[in-house]
Amino acid sequence: THSSHDASFSNRIINLKDGHVISEKINKSRNEELI
Repeated sequence: THSSHDASFSNRIINLKDGHVISEKINKSRNEELI
C-alpha cells in the first residue's frame, strides 16, 4: 500500500505541474490577444 500511495502522490505532483504549465500557456495566449 505504501508504494501505491507514493505513486498517487507523484502523479498528483505531475498533474499540478502540468496544470501550471497549461495555465501559463493560456495566460500567454490571452496577453497576446490583448496586445
